Amino acid sequence: MKQPRDNNSDPVAQPRTTGKTRRISLIWLVPLAALVISFWLTWQHYASLGSLITISFVSAEGLEAGKTAVRFRSVEVGKVESMHLDSTLQQVVVTVRINKESKNFLNESTRFWIERPRIGPGGVSGLGTLFSGAYIAMSTSADKSLSYEEHFTGLEDPPLTATDEPGLHLYLTSTSGASLATGAPVLYKQFEVGKIESRRLVDDGQTIAYGVFINEPYDRFVNSNTKFWELGGFKMDFGAQGMTLEMESLSVLLNGGISFATPKRLKEGSPVENDALFELYPNLEAAHLDLTSTESAFGYILHFGESLRGLGIGSPVEYQGIQVGHVADISIENNAETGKLTTPVLIFLDPDRIGSGLEEQNIPALLDKAIAQGLRARLQFSSWLTNQLFIELVMIDDPQHASINPGEPYPDFPTIASAVGEIMNDLSSLLGKIEKLPLEELLTSANVLIHDIDSLVRKPADDELGEQPQLRREQLDGAPVQSLLSKVNHALDGLNPILHSSETQALPEKLSTSIGKLNSTLKSVKQMLEGDKARSPLYYELSTTLKELTRAARSVGRLSETLDEKPNALIFGND
Repeated sequence: MKQPRDNNSDPVAQPRTTGKTRRISLIWLVPLAALVISFWLTWQHYASLGSLITISFVSAEGLEAGKTAVRFRSVEVGKVESMHLDSTLQQVVVTVRINKESKNFLNESTRFWIERPRIGPGGVSGLGTLFSGAYIAMSTSADKSLSYEEHFTGLEDPPLTATDEPGLHLYLTSTSGASLATGAPVLYKQFEVGKIESRRLVDDGQTIAYGVFINEPYDRFVNSNTKFWELGGFKMDFGAQGMTLEMESLSVLLNGGISFATPKRLKEGSPVENDALFELYPNLEAAHLDLTSTESAFGYILHFGESLRGLGIGSPVEYQGIQVGHVADISIENNAETGKLTTPVLIFLDPDRIGSGLEEQNIPALLDKAIAQGLRARLQFSSWLTNQLFIELVMIDDPQHASINPGEPYPDFPTIASAVGEIMNDLSSLLGKIEKLPLEELLTSANVLIHDIDSLVRKPADDELGEQPQLRREQLDGAPVQSLLSKVNHALDGLNPILHSSETQALPEKLSTSIGKLNSTLKSVKQMLEGDKARSPLYYELSTTLKELTRAARSVGRLSETLDEKPNALIFGND
């Protein structure tokens, strides 16, 4: 039997559902790409603009925002964007956009200045700006080790040397006044090798500092021994051959100049770095230099065991009154062997004066032969009045064996004591020997003897006392008298070797020589004072001085007499 259909149990057909996914329309990629491209173009634009820097100037005369260019070696590397005054109203701050390619040149060595027409010591410059207008010039170095900078202080005048120009920067100090102009030349052997870049007054208010640049390769001629001096416009001398006039170049006459030389010294000079400090001497004489060429001269070191006061750099070296060299250096050194301080003197001998007609290589042999025969160097007074010394080469009799001792950098030349030094040494030796004598004991015994004799003399006569004369003879022959005579004999025995020694015998001759030289000096002074009395300037000055002193003495005498008669004359007068 069929069951009836349950309509409620029949399945009902359900609609089929399918999932749908939302997709971004490709149309949205267009604005997104446009946004990315705009950002990229903006970044490219600002990146291509380069770096913004600021430069401070005292005046912005001739500059225009958006027009004035910045140039390096006449190539445009930037442009002025804006200008404004700083907070102090003392500076003009110029904002400059530097090209991207030139950004790496912005470092601590970079310098800026406004290029305008100028007339200065170096001539006329900047004439091109009369037509193109002023622009900001730039100088820099390609040294990558220098740090990056964005803020600069502009120069009022263009630098005389480029920042990257090879050479040596030095500072010279002087107290003689600012007689040298910026741009004045620096000469070496009359050849221009540099310029004075700047000058300023140091904070102490007494010293002037000059900034100097020496071009390469001439900077290798500068070391720690180098001397700098100012050049005069001209030099005039009067000699036996008439008047001589030496004149520098026109540039030196107008602006002054500096010259330098590196003399040979006991110690070789060491290399110097940039910004080294040197003294600037007012002239060649003040620099203690002798421009006689020492390249072919023969240098020797002398050692003296006496005072060198009066001997200086430039003092002459003479042989029989003819100058054959000069003193180049005097130093103080510590002798490592003895531990004592020595004072070596460096001299240079001119080969043209020593061995006329000989080859230079034969001159050392000539000097060796002369030294073997007695050639020595000694100190000598050039003037007893001024106490000035010079070195004299002399031939001595019966010389001890000596030779030129090789050494570095110069060999040693044998020396002897000066005449005055020998006298002082002999006197010192004589006094030393006398000091060793028993003078104190001798004087004591003499005092005892005198006292005993005085006692005997003051005693009454023998007849009054009834004594015999034999008593006095016994007293005189007593122990004190014998002791005194023994000490006197001992002292005389000590004096005999001293009086008969060669030093004592030679002492009168040396004293006579010195006295003769002193007499000669006094005669020279007398002749100088007398001369032609009517024309002698010194005689006239001395006469005038003596007359004034005489008048002053008379006035003082009259004043003294007045005060004796009337003590209150200074207050109430002589009326």
